Amino acid sequence: MNSTCIPLTTNQDITGIGIRVSIYIQTILIVIASPMVSDEANRKMALGMIKTLFVTAFGVVLAAIIQFKAANGLSLVDQFVVILLVLLMNLSGLYNLVFLISVGTQYKTALLMNSIYLVFFSTFGILVWSNRSNLLGNPGDCPAKFVLFGRNIAPSSKGMRVVALIISVGSLLGPISIVELAKVLNDGEPITTNTEESMLVSVRKTTFKDLIWGALAVTPGLGLWIYYTVTTEMILLRNGIDKQTQVWSFGQTVAIILLLPQFLEFFSMINNSWDWLRTRRSRNKNFIEPNGTVDVKASRTHDREIDGISEEVTALREDKKVLLTRLAELESELAHVSEKAAMFGEESRDQSKLCHCTNSTPSTSGQTGH
Repeated sequence: MNSTCIPLTTNQDITGIGIRVSIYIQTILIVIASPMVSDEANRKMALGMIKTLFVTAFGVVLAAIIQFKAANGLSLVDQFVVILLVLLMNLSGLYNLVFLISVGTQYKTALLMNSIYLVFFSTFGILVWSNRSNLLGNPGDCPAKFVLFGRNIAPSSKGMRVVALIISVGSLLGPISIVELAKVLNDGEPITTNTEESMLVSVRKTTFKDLIWGALAVTPGLGLWIYYTVTTEMILLRNGIDKQTQVWSFGQTVAIILLLPQFLEFFSMINNSWDWLRTRRSRNKNFIEPNGTVDVKASRTHDREIDGISEEVTALREDKKVLLTRLAELESELAHVSEKAAMFGEESRDQSKLCHCTNSTPSTSGQTGH
């Protein structure tokens, strides 16, 4: 680094150690938990984890955009770190979305959150990479380095800017591409709600194979997570500001506190999956063949029967809710009719009294004249 240039600085509340650690941990938990969403309870917890992550994500992106437009601006290194952290959060969000879509339920909420979030990411990416003067940094500042596959890259180079802008704009197509990918993986069929037919989340339908497939499904996400995490730290290190980011602030403390519900939901998902696995092993004992292997066909037939019964129970519960709602409506209508009947009865009695008085008046007059 040139000793005569002005050292680069960083914003602790945007790229500080607390913010980074919080994002690193949240994203890795979501990636690991993604294959566990074939269970209804786990799907709800996975959505909860995604919502908590996006609270942090929206906060980081909005703070970065506001600071970028402020008079003091946002340092170039901070811009690079924010982009990589956002890509990391985007990775875990879309990774989780893939598995939710593959089971065909509760994915619309995740799809909406990912889509909105990617709009903000795309906006920030375009702001950063479309302005070459911004990438050159302030006059007198030490030149900022961007790291790509372990190599230092000049951020103002034309090739780097073009690729970065393509990624920023193309990220808007991410959720749509995920939906179409799920359809392709399902042989062009509509996204199914039957986890038995799901090609991505066949997890938890057998025992040992589930663990193998779950590990294989997580591997690509872990690889990308490692790349983004290492690259982020390398950018800070090679620009000589890694020690600046070690200072803690209030915003970083809040980000760390937000990890608590993530850990609770993550371990609850593991516990649910482990309970199911033990139940599955117990049921498999009923399908052991003479050679000691499990009759997978009979076991899956039994699973379908159980799933069918569960669906019937769910349908009956829904019917019960509908009937109770209808009963409440009928009771309300009955009360309304009874009220009208009471009012009509009172009006009839009043009318009868009035008629009686009218009929009795001439009779009295006639008797008086006589």
